[in-house]
Order: sequence, then C-alpha cells, then structure tokens
Amino acid sequence: MSEIDTISLDKFSGLTGTARHPASIDVRTPEEFAADQRFIPASLKRNAETVVEWVPEL
Repeated sequence: MSEIDTISLDKFSGLTGTARHPASIDVRTPEEFAADQRFIPASLKRNAETVVEWVPEL
C-alpha cells in the first residue's frame, strides 16, 4: 500500500473530531459489533455487502 493510502494511528487519532478527520467506515456485521462495541467517533456504519450502493456518496 502506498503512503497516500495510509495514516498512522497517532495521526488518525489526532484528527478525530476535527474538520480534517479522514472518513472512517465501520463495516462490521451486527454480530461482530455485538462482540466489541468500541467505535471511532463520527465513523459511518455501513453494510460491507452493499458497498457498491453507498460508496458513491463518499
């Protein structure tokens, strides 16, 4: 993966909640989410199986 497609966890955390926050999309299944309900503030919850339907809005 090229550098343009990556971000360090420290930088990502520092941008959380700011206008420059990168898009974060939670594609976990309901079962996966039930097992671990931690989330990134402002992340979008989307179904991975319907990615072709919602990706154009990004």
